[in-house]
Amino acid sequence: VYGSNALGGVANIITAPIDRKPETVARVHYGLYQIPGQYQFQSGAPSVYGVELQQSGSVGGVGVRLDGSREMSQGETQNGWYHRWFLRGKVTSPAGARHPWDGYAVWSWNNSGEFFTWRSNDQPFHVDTVALGDRTLYQTLYAGGSFTPLVGSSLILKVSPSLSYNGNQNYFHDNQDYHHAWRGGGTVQLMAQPAASHTILAGVDGAYGTVRSNFLGTPGLTDGGVFLQDQWAITPRLEGTAGAPLGHPTTRLPYTSPSPPDHRGSPVPPFAF
Repeated sequence: VYGSNALGGVANIITAPIDRKPETVARVHYGLYQIPGQYQFQSGAPSVYGVELQQSGSVGGVGVRLDGSREMSQGETQNGWYHRWFLRGKVTSPAGARHPWDGYAVWSWNNSGEFFTWRSNDQPFHVDTVALGDRTLYQTLYAGGSFTPLVGSSLILKVSPSLSYNGNQNYFHDNQDYHHAWRGGGTVQLMAQPAASHTILAGVDGAYGTVRSNFLGTPGLTDGGVFLQDQWAITPRLEGTAGAPLGHPTTRLPYTSPSPPDHRGSPVPPFAF
């Protein structure tokens, strides 16, 4: 799990290929929340609406895709509103590049009201009076890419760095809690194919995460691991696989000694169909 209050974890992002043909996509949406008359907290039905614009194509042979969206909602409960921005981009190496590469970035910003408890049994869609106006600001960033410095007929080396951030800041009547987490790392993977039906995959990965929080302090987490997998194609639909990853996470908490290393392994199932 990787969230605003998590010390570590994995975010696996898979982006769609870029169509080299120029393309522009625009989307607009609008909706209304249907609130029972006796529970309405404002005049008229609360609305939600947004717009998205995406442009993709090729610039000097490099594939490029940019996307931005904006969404706003009055919420289906009092103080349940939100305002959101979402931006993402991706670039890829020219088609047929000897050493393929790609990069991506995804950013989001969310300012939203908080509805923790209702005002009364007779007003379940109204927020408690003291909490009216409470809100939380969330931000996330995921960036990374890959580069293939070695490409041969039977050997491929791929390097994939990554960087992520998530944070939140409360603006409540009774607290101003905040939490900001950065995590950077990468993977180096070597794939060898000594025969058409035989593939060997090996690599290392590592990452370091740091947190700045008024209620957790400044903990840190270091992750490192190695993996090895040997795969044979027995039939067109049956593969034999042997291998396992070995992890080595450590955690550093404020005012304490680093936690002892935690070696973790996970064997790969022997067959895949």
